[in-house]
Amino acid sequence: MKKRKILARVVTLLFIFFTVSRFVLADTNDGKIRLVHTSPDTPQIDVAINDEVIVEALDYTQASDYIVIPPNEYTLTIYPSGDYETPLLNTNVTIDEDSAYTAAISHMVESLDVMIMEDTMMTTDGKTIVRAANLSPDAPTVSFTANDVSLFTDLSFMTVSHYADLVSGTTNLNFLSSEPNNVILSLPTIELDSDMQYTMLLVGLTNGTPELDVITLVDPSLSRLPSQLPVTGLGGASEYKSNVITIGGILSILITLTVIFLLFQMQPWNNHSDR
Repeated sequence: MKKRKILARVVTLLFIFFTVSRFVLADTNDGKIRLVHTSPDTPQIDVAINDEVIVEALDYTQASDYIVIPPNEYTLTIYPSGDYETPLLNTNVTIDEDSAYTAAISHMVESLDVMIMEDTMMTTDGKTIVRAANLSPDAPTVSFTANDVSLFTDLSFMTVSHYADLVSGTTNLNFLSSEPNNVILSLPTIELDSDMQYTMLLVGLTNGTPELDVITLVDPSLSRLPSQLPVTGLGGASEYKSNVITIGGILSILITLTVIFLLFQMQPWNNHSDR
């Protein structure tokens, strides 16, 4: 009889242990998004998702950190900083599981638009990867070269290239007009690190101010990601995956110790009521 009671209690406790562990570790597939301000005549902006402000006072050429967000479809709203009565733009954005996105607020303020770029966190064999986007409203179709080798061609406005592998080290990068093939902006002797991804955004104006410039977004591969990222309150967004797993591991250890303690308490020498 005692053995059956102990066995039943063990089964119950183990069931609770595995149920709690699965619950703790379940919600780790959030996506993430960052915002970058590339509109040359748009003043400082605030950005909201589903009416929750997630980025404030973003200046031209500035990029936010990645913000963790549950997978879903959201309404992205751009406001003049501090003015929530007159939005500059409303648009929809879809966040998928385990995916990262860069949302570039682009075009002139009268025609403001958002270009969503899906980001990768993978590199190959210690190399670096690079891509380029044309976000200059009056620039021609452009090409992009690295050390005089053509990587991407025919990048029209609001177009982003695929990623290309590069050997890490000192590199000369150029944006060229496609016709004629003239350099319109050069990044000489830029240092590219291994296991990193680079996104080169051509911004500004070919005629007028601000002049042409490049925003360089630099991100680590999965092997070099930081331990945590900013989070939102949208739908109970969790912290970055590794943080969640760490917390889950601690709770699992505590539950295991509790199970061991209860099993010890149920031994015959501690259970006088069954005698």
